[in-house]
Amino acid sequence: MRFRTPIIASVLFTPFAVLAAMASAGAGHGTYLWAKIFFPYTMISSVLYETSNAPRALNIILWIVLPIIQYPLYGIMVGLANKRGKTSLLVAVLCVLHVTVVWLNFVVPNPNFS
Repeated sequence: MRFRTPIIASVLFTPFAVLAAMASAGAGHGTYLWAKIFFPYTMISSVLYETSNAPRALNIILWIVLPIIQYPLYGIMVGLANKRGKTSLLVAVLCVLHVTVVWLNFVVPNPNFS
């Protein structure tokens, strides 16, 4: 696997994840299932930073920028790990971290996205 391959794959995956998250949100009347699964950091941030009362700049970063760059950042990290021969370790760490935050999204009460 080359350096660019995971970056390209992650950039191509991002629009599908965004569309699935938007569809599951159902214009505010959905379950947010795919948003919680694909973008757990953004979803948990609404509990941690009370984004409904946060400054506009923070909301833009958390709700627009973070979801768009999450998977490309994963791709860059995997590409760099590949160059150092640590791909398996990094992928395992990223998976554990991602799944843990997904789990938190389902167990931590969030009145904004229940």
